[in-house]
Amino acid sequence: MLEAKQVLVVSDDTRSVSWIRDLFSGDPKPWLLFHAADSRTALAALERSPGIGVLLYDKQLQHTAALITDLKNRFPDTVRLGFSADPSGAHITLTWPLGLGDVLKDCGPEELPLLVERVANLCTLIESDSVQRIVRRLDRLPPLAATYTDLCALVSRPGIGLAELITALQTDPVMTLKVLQLVNSAFFGLGRRIESIEQAATFLGFELLKGLILTAHVGGAFDDIADSFDAARFQRYSIHVARLAQHFAAPWHLDREALTVGMLLDIGELVFALQQPVEFADASKRAAFTGESMLAVELEVFGVGHAEVGACLLANWGLPFSIVECVAFHHRPSTVVGNRLELLSVVHVADALAGIVLNRERERTLDLAFLERVGVLGTLPAWRAHAEVQAQSWGA
Repeated sequence: MLEAKQVLVVSDDTRSVSWIRDLFSGDPKPWLLFHAADSRTALAALERSPGIGVLLYDKQLQHTAALITDLKNRFPDTVRLGFSADPSGAHITLTWPLGLGDVLKDCGPEELPLLVERVANLCTLIESDSVQRIVRRLDRLPPLAATYTDLCALVSRPGIGLAELITALQTDPVMTLKVLQLVNSAFFGLGRRIESIEQAATFLGFELLKGLILTAHVGGAFDDIADSFDAARFQRYSIHVARLAQHFAAPWHLDREALTVGMLLDIGELVFALQQPVEFADASKRAAFTGESMLAVELEVFGVGHAEVGACLLANWGLPFSIVECVAFHHRPSTVVGNRLELLSVVHVADALAGIVLNRERERTLDLAFLERVGVLGTLPAWRAHAEVQAQSWGA
């Protein structure tokens, strides 16, 4: 987490600096704000004040690319965020240089301090040496599937039809085969064989199909470590969590995003299994045998948990901030500040209840204080009842 709430604003627009200063001074826990008009002055300010945790730079400012490069080399622990605003300051776009693009478009100015803190906390977590050490060594997990990227680009276009999405998927025969294998697996129990991607798309729906493309793409890297990692079991569990999250998120109309997040929550386990398959297999057996939380065992064995590692991988792949944040903090949601945390709450509960109902994990995995803060604690009994019914219907 961000240790010191200190931010350096780099901009030559005095009006922007003025209203940003007002915004951050109005935060319940005010930030210490510094200002620099150009890159040279910004680097000098960082030399004088090494406790600055966030650099918020105006994207309209010249030579920002050189500033970001220098900053990464000389001050790697300082989070780097770009901002742009309309002339009135009524809308702000915040970006970060990790490939995730816009963190939040049309952010209201009153939301800026909390949003900066949330993004900074996430950056601090996934850019830590312990996380980077593991992800950087990963040489067998392929880059994000071009098929997934193409489908995401297509679905963002207004008026897109299912036929166009199917056509895009069919251009990747390997991915098509993997998706069909998953659809025809025992988990779905269809009673009939799905022979085409058209049938698969009709049965699954686009969002689940998109999540399966990601997991199938990643799962292909495990062909040579089948003895130490049960990829089929991993995918089955991920689908359980995704379906629960989708159901829980419906009242907030977040069911599509929750489904995708649910499919990706434990992707960091795949990284561990690729990097250190024997150690990960031993850690999994130890957690199952002793009742210790998998997170505690991972921290002892690897020095970091699968949530942070998975979030780092997804950030490198360019997935949206909301997805990366949920993956990073789904085991400890109370550490996330601010509001609008319904998506995080439903994926946290879906993952915890799946573990409790399917794997007989301990109740302590549920963060009741967080659920009360978000205002969903009263819904927990109904969610749990749904999880138990679904476990029976899925043959768990």
